[in-house]
Amino acid sequence: MDPVNGIAVFQNNLQWKKFPLANRLLSIFPNARIIMDNDVYMAAFGEWKAELLEKETFAYVTVSTGISVCILHEGSFIRGVGLAGEIGFSVMEDEDEVKTLESIASGPAMEAEARRVFKDRTVTTKRLMELNERLDPGATAIVQQAAKCIARGLHQLFIVLDPHVVVLGGGIINNQPLFFKLIQKELERISDNLFKKA
Repeated sequence: MDPVNGIAVFQNNLQWKKFPLANRLLSIFPNARIIMDNDVYMAAFGEWKAELLEKETFAYVTVSTGISVCILHEGSFIRGVGLAGEIGFSVMEDEDEVKTLESIASGPAMEAEARRVFKDRTVTTKRLMELNERLDPGATAIVQQAAKCIARGLHQLFIVLDPHVVVLGGGIINNQPLFFKLIQKELERISDNLFKKA
C-alpha cells in the first residue's frame, strides 16, 4: 500500500498493480475523507490500542487468505521500503520449486492441498480442519505441516525482531483453536531443541 497517495501498489490476492483506490473512491464519494491502509495494519493498530501499549515493540500476525505481520514500535508502523513484515513470502522449502510460508500454510494453500490429497474439489479449509480433528491421516499431515511452517515463520520473527508482544489473528487462527495449539506446540518443540543444543 501507498497510504500517502492512496494507491494499492501490489496485492497478492487481487489483480491490482498501482491501482489508484483513493481517487476512485473520491470520484464516487467526492465529499469523503479517504484514509486507507493495509487491513493487517489496521487490525494491528486496533490490537495495539486494545493492549494499551506505549513504548513496546509489537507484532500482529495474521493467518488467513494470506500470512503477514504488521510491526509497531512505540506506536509507529515499521514499514521498511514496503515489504516489512511479509513473512508469508519467507522461503520454507527449496527443492524443485521455491515454496513460501503462504504457499504452504495459508487458508487457500491448505485447501488446495486438501483438494489434491482427497481428489475432491469441494473440500474447504473448514472441512479439512474437521477431518484433522477426527484424526484423518491425510488431513493431519496437511494441518501439521502448515502449523510447523507457521511456527518456523514465527521463530524467524522472534529472533530477528524480539518483540515485547505478539498477537496472532486472522480467519484461520480465530476460527481454529486446535490449529493455534498445534502452532504453540511446535514453537515449544523448536525452543526446547534450540536450548538443549545451546
